Amino acid sequence: FFQAEDGIRDVERSRGLGDVYKRQVHGGVIKDVEGNVIGEHKGYMHYTIGKRKGLTIDGAHDPHFVVNIDAKTNTVIAGTKEDLIQTKVIAENFSFGEDLTEGAYGFKVSYESAK
Repeated sequence: FFQAEDGIRDVERSRGLGDVYKRQVHGGVIKDVEGNVIGEHKGYMHYTIGKRKGLTIDGAHDPHFVVNIDAKTNTVIAGTKEDLIQTKVIAENFSFGEDLTEGAYGFKVSYESAK
């Protein structure tokens, strides 16, 4: 996909989604994990959890990362690398081997980038 000057990708324009995309892309605030407004963003859909690139926090001395996104309020929550650490995951509707029964298990969550 090629990014156009107005931020609308060619494929979206070709599908007639340009106007819909323009209406939904609007800036909002960036808050820290305590709820203080620390910056602005150009649209929450441009960010993913853990992203640092493109996240501008005025006056910040340490790197900030996206730690949460609230799409309903168009708010991006930013924090430190330590704020990204999660100690609990709740999973529903999953399937494991037959020999696993109900109970508490330890898991390592990882992913591999396509790059």
